[in-house]
Amino acid sequence: MKTLDELLSELRQRDVKLWLEGERLRYRAAKDSLTPELLTELKTQKAEIINFLRQIATAASSQIPPIVACERNGNLPLSFGQQRIWFLHQFEPDSSSNNMPVVVRFTGNLNVAVLEESLREVVRRHEVLRTTFPAVNGKPTQVIATDVSLTLPIIDLWQVPDEQPEAEAYLLATKEAHQPFDLGNGPILRVLLLRLSDREHLLIWNMHCIVCDGASSDLFYQDFTTIYKALSAGQVSPLTPLPVQYADFTNWQYQWLQGEVLESQVNYWKQKLEGNLPIIELPYDRPRPQSVQTYRGDRAALLLSKSLNHALTDMSQKWGVTLFMTLLAAFELLLYRYSGQEDLLINFASAGRGQVETEGLIGFFSNTLVLRSNFALNPTFRELLDRVRKDCLEAYTHQDLPFEKLIEELRPEQRSRNTSPLFQVKFSLNPPWSNGRGMASVQLPDLTITSLFGYIYHGKTKYDLTLVLREQDNGLGMVFDYNAEMFDASTIERMLGHFKTLLEGIVVNPDRPIAELPLLTAGEQHQVLFDWHGKQADYPQNTCIHQWF
Repeated sequence: MKTLDELLSELRQRDVKLWLEGERLRYRAAKDSLTPELLTELKTQKAEIINFLRQIATAASSQIPPIVACERNGNLPLSFGQQRIWFLHQFEPDSSSNNMPVVVRFTGNLNVAVLEESLREVVRRHEVLRTTFPAVNGKPTQVIATDVSLTLPIIDLWQVPDEQPEAEAYLLATKEAHQPFDLGNGPILRVLLLRLSDREHLLIWNMHCIVCDGASSDLFYQDFTTIYKALSAGQVSPLTPLPVQYADFTNWQYQWLQGEVLESQVNYWKQKLEGNLPIIELPYDRPRPQSVQTYRGDRAALLLSKSLNHALTDMSQKWGVTLFMTLLAAFELLLYRYSGQEDLLINFASAGRGQVETEGLIGFFSNTLVLRSNFALNPTFRELLDRVRKDCLEAYTHQDLPFEKLIEELRPEQRSRNTSPLFQVKFSLNPPWSNGRGMASVQLPDLTITSLFGYIYHGKTKYDLTLVLREQDNGLGMVFDYNAEMFDASTIERMLGHFKTLLEGIVVNPDRPIAELPLLTAGEQHQVLFDWHGKQADYPQNTCIHQWF
């Protein structure tokens, strides 16, 4: 039988969430992540786990105050993260780079009236979706509307010629994705229903990220599908009222993040980010625009095989790290091999939902963390992964300092307006969608609801390069979002192939020095070894090579 530490470590690696609900132990796990053996271990050590979670909760409550409802009087401030988004929006009010559109397909018998009421109920449930952000005396404030005024526009595409409704729907969805938001007057959420036929509909909802992050998009989907399922069956919503709202989190953040708490967080990041901060020099096809930062983006995707996905997962579990850490270390290695720089900065997001009260809230909680890695002395990949694991755990321990506050405290040298502060590259591993997690498909008696991940792309990117991965039923999907002003599509396609080759080499020999791990694809190796060396020429046999020149 595993020790409690071993069991909890393996559950964490498999992304199994444990929590207490009163005196009852609850868990949430992706499909097939809990093996029968692990489930038996979980039941056997249930009492020890409950006791451990109680101790953790007691320790946490003694250090971090709970989030409680606050008064709605006066001008409500924005959270630290919202403030930065709001100020950036003032410089570029017509930009759609912070839009977060989602497209959902309904196949079957859709009750449009119930759908509209379900969306209203979600807005009624979450104050932040009824919030606008006007300036008062030059400072942004939150104004929360009491009335829910959401209506669902419908565009009928029945009359579009055969085989063209889908194309027209794509154009309309893309047009919506590019529409900017008026943060001062709202609305902050827009919805649109496209009727392709009597049994085929597309719903587009679009939110500005000042009220939304990735986890919030999942929550919106889960809330509205749960409510729709209940209302369409003639029942009331089964969702219990939320004890707090996003404005309460904002108030809590200001109250808690000060004094010794703030000093401890700031001191850690100052130590990690001291000295000259590097700018990653990748093989750009064109130089960085000199005047201002550009956001014109594009993307390229590749699906890694299920066998490679399993091999990476098994290797991670064997070494006591998460798949996130393994893929992050591999991506950093790719950047090192491309740039030749031993000192690299890369950013990744934390959910920013460390308090239990925030788990069911829609809002902008996501925080940006910075990882600084050193590749000196040509370590093996296993040694590099150990460094990344240590750095990630330290970063998670100090994740409560908002990135906006970090910039304010560090005051990094302003290189120019044409680049992001501190870093130019981002990494993300999104959780899989299954068993009610994320935006998994929902099956009703006469209706299937499916999220169309990646259906539209608004053509904007905030960084030079962003790698987004997600575990899928048929493998590990990866997408490179890149700055199209600086990279050609062919360069990014090669980069995808190189990353795949690198991951395959890591699985085969993780104890190989990082400079020796393979990077070229099989086709590129053939090109270098044969295609480029296939020509023969006569040369003098009785002279030295320097005499030929």
